[in-house]
Amino acid sequence: MASPTLDCPHCKAVLRPANPVPAGKKVACPKCKQSFTAGGEEPAPAPKPKPADDDDNTISSYGVSAVDDAPYEEPEAKGGGDGKKKKKKKKEEINYGPDNTLKDLRGPAIGVVTPISNNYLWHCAIMIILAFSSMMIGVWPFIFADRLLTPMQSLKEFYTSKIAAEGKGGSSQWTQRLKDAELDKLEWPIPVDRNGKKLREPDYGKTEMTKEEADAGEAYIGRAEKPTRLAWVISSFVVLAWAFVMAIGGVKMVTLESYGWAMTSAIMALVPVNLLGWLMLIWKPWDLLHEDLFCWISFYILPIMNIFSILFGIWMLTALTDQKVIDGFNFKGTDNE
Repeated sequence: MASPTLDCPHCKAVLRPANPVPAGKKVACPKCKQSFTAGGEEPAPAPKPKPADDDDNTISSYGVSAVDDAPYEEPEAKGGGDGKKKKKKKKEEINYGPDNTLKDLRGPAIGVVTPISNNYLWHCAIMIILAFSSMMIGVWPFIFADRLLTPMQSLKEFYTSKIAAEGKGGSSQWTQRLKDAELDKLEWPIPVDRNGKKLREPDYGKTEMTKEEADAGEAYIGRAEKPTRLAWVISSFVVLAWAFVMAIGGVKMVTLESYGWAMTSAIMALVPVNLLGWLMLIWKPWDLLHEDLFCWISFYILPIMNIFSILFGIWMLTALTDQKVIDGFNFKGTDNE
């Protein structure tokens, strides 16, 4: 509490300040020039702690100083340099854990087989289209035609043999009939009803062939055309099925699904199955086959495709024997562990 008067403890003078002085504040006496505390005696200073004697068996406690993260300064070797300290960077301690992740071996394998399989599947697709077209063309007359051949196609061999048998001095009858056949002026015998009456008249501008000609034409069809057509259709069907199985193996290869399927497809590509169409030469000479343009698919185009099949087969076998590809096929991943 502030006091209106102050008593100096040194000279006992009574001081009357203009403004009350709060207790505890230092005041200087104007008479003795000594300072004192207003409102009471100045508290004595706290005694300093006594230092421990060396003879005492007390154990002093130690504090932990902060770690200095500054880089370590190594003094330069004696006799060298200008005496400056060389700073040495503090090395970071990195604890690397072992890499236990499972490496996917299918990536390198897919990189090898993808370009091969993609081109191979295109090749198989073309083979399937060609073989299916050839098979349908070969089977068409069996389904939608009265006879497999036209009069000209079935009687050419008959007329040629007749003309050759008569020689140069023979009758021109067969020569004229051959010309009529070439001009499509001949017609197969018209069917008759139970009473022996023809069901219709010959087409305009055409002549009905004789019984001898009809028998010769039917004999030629049965002897040459039917087996040729059957060989045509069967060989085309075999190539179609063969190419389809090859395509399955190509898909199994690009997806790394089955090494056995891929290897089987590669071996199948090496087999010249497309040459089965040449079996038609057993029943029909080449010059007659050559005249039928539709027959070219089975006789010419598919055998040419077989050359590419063999090249693809070699390419696939080379890839399938690569160790990266084998590891990719054998890789099962974490799902099957």
